[in-house]
Amino acid sequence: LGPDDQQIGHVLHLIGYVHFHMGEAAAAIPMLRRALAVCKASAADSFSLACTQDELARAYLDQGQLLEALEMYREAAAILRKLPGNERHAQLAGILLDMGKIHLEVDQPALALASLEESLKYDVSVWDSYATVHTSTVHHCMGQAYTALCDFDKAHRSLEQALTTRVAISSSEYNLDVADTHHAIGRLLARKGKRVDAMKSYRQALAILSPTRGW
Repeated sequence: LGPDDQQIGHVLHLIGYVHFHMGEAAAAIPMLRRALAVCKASAADSFSLACTQDELARAYLDQGQLLEALEMYREAAAILRKLPGNERHAQLAGILLDMGKIHLEVDQPALALASLEESLKYDVSVWDSYATVHTSTVHHCMGQAYTALCDFDKAHRSLEQALTTRVAISSSEYNLDVADTHHAIGRLLARKGKRVDAMKSYRQALAILSPTRGW
């Protein structure tokens, strides 16, 4: 086998994958970067290339390398948009959600919103019960983006939609996602000048967080 053989790239990808899922993202990155280089040099199929870019983006994200992660996600998304199949579209939806989160983190709410809205266009039913979790997370992040853009009505609708879904699927009254959305609604209401209502939302978040964190 030559150094650019596709099988070498596949093995490197698997080594990086195992490192990442063992909580060793720093060790995964060089393996995945080598796998990516082999994929490109060997003209591997586009789906394999996108999967390596996706995995490398996750490793970068874990290490706080947001811009590097975003670039890998963009390249993977550009490939997956052209490929058929619900599983690939579900993968694309997940990538777009992560892109939206990164854009929020680096204070780019308009770009975040574009990624999040596109994410909702794809069928994620192949994920079964997780599909609802994904959709509620997209709505939560859209609420944050709309809040940053001062579109408070749309923000409130998105966050209420996220809250309703998260409460419905919660297996515990101490669900941290529910607390997170209560907190986001509180911040939104405070920005709207509705301090009494904001305080209620903050207290609802705190009621969930206190037992789970021993406060």
